[in-house]
Amino acid sequence: RRLTFITEFTGSAGFAIVALNEAALWVDSRYHLQAERQVDQSQWTIMKQGIPGVQTRAEWLLAVLENNSKVGFDPLLLSSTEIATLNGSLVEKGHSVIPIEKNLIDVVWDVNKPQPNITPLNVHPLEYSGKKIIDKINAINDELQKLNADSVFLTALDDIAWLFNLRASDISYTPVFYSYALISRNHGIQLFLHKNRITSQIQQHFENEGIKDLIQVKDYEQIVTSLKDYVELSSEKIVIPNSVNFAISSVVPTSRTIRKNLVSIMKSVKNDIEAEGMKQAHIRDGAAIVRYLHWLEQNVDVLNITELSGADKLIVFRSEQDKYQSLSFTSISAVGSNAAMAHYTPDEESNKQITRNEIYLIDSGGQYLDGTSDTTRTIHLGQPNEMEKECFTRVFKGFIAVFTSVFPSGATETFFDAMARRYLWEVGLDYGHGTGHGVGSY
Repeated sequence: RRLTFITEFTGSAGFAIVALNEAALWVDSRYHLQAERQVDQSQWTIMKQGIPGVQTRAEWLLAVLENNSKVGFDPLLLSSTEIATLNGSLVEKGHSVIPIEKNLIDVVWDVNKPQPNITPLNVHPLEYSGKKIIDKINAINDELQKLNADSVFLTALDDIAWLFNLRASDISYTPVFYSYALISRNHGIQLFLHKNRITSQIQQHFENEGIKDLIQVKDYEQIVTSLKDYVELSSEKIVIPNSVNFAISSVVPTSRTIRKNLVSIMKSVKNDIEAEGMKQAHIRDGAAIVRYLHWLEQNVDVLNITELSGADKLIVFRSEQDKYQSLSFTSISAVGSNAAMAHYTPDEESNKQITRNEIYLIDSGGQYLDGTSDTTRTIHLGQPNEMEKECFTRVFKGFIAVFTSVFPSGATETFFDAMARRYLWEVGLDYGHGTGHGVGSY
């Protein structure tokens, strides 16, 4: 939201740098068109990543800064790896990168600044999680022993929600809660939360899942102090994720750090109950999408259906499915040229009517107690032109190639990506975003 506040760009990924007399916004190919529409280019230079000749952040800073300048950053938002890379590029001109105590956007954002959304914690029962907390803790401790480490520090909210079999709605569309966690083989479990979030139900949950006597719940704001205390208490190694922010990583001596996304890797291997839940959630979600597409076909000529009203109708069909909780992201309901923006979000200004004259794309997903979906369908309710039919066919041939491929163990995503694009490449076409991505499980 800070990025949106200063740039008016609403995409999910971007990076801004503000110098004394210039400002730049970096966006990847998913957002090139969206940034052009939303950002005031008299104030901002849009840096379209992926296009030859576009400067990197370091190159831009070297071009605009006077010698021996200082570049400030919020240590809670950038990782130590990012800072080390940037500082290494800037030091040749005498520049330095320094952490600042207060985020400068927060300082100037004194009106209508949103506060963190703190929602109730909900137990995610064994019928959906498939594994008790204590069993996950024991598995973590086994891995720590193999690494000759005492503890693992967790910052990824989905990792923490998975580990403790808890869910919430602090972030829109994602069932997580603001938290940190420290899991130690010798010193127990520390879970850092905002105040007053542990109810009697959650306490009973910890007892039922075998960690009542192992866990300490601490205030969210105590994380840095508590981590410093732990570092002084123990002399053993600590596993921290690669993405941990600068403020946290600077507390742990490099000599005692093991960089590994330990819990993320464990979470990615679904147990039998999680795998079956994902399958059943997609079956129900698929039924909702089929109902929506049928409704469109039957009503496009008699109702004024727009990108926004169509997306709202799909929510209705999803909400009628068992175990539905929410959308998994804002639906990308896009007609014609709007569908060319990979992460387009319709609003009252851009909202187009769905007709039989243009392509319609619906990229949407749902959160269910037993799984998460993310499905895209591109349709034409009338007669597509020859170019549209050729592009659709070539994308479909790429899908078939990937779906029917036989490959050796160890094949990487590069192999599948090339197969998916092959038939587009044959005629000089391509797409600027990824071929696929993970979906995860609620």
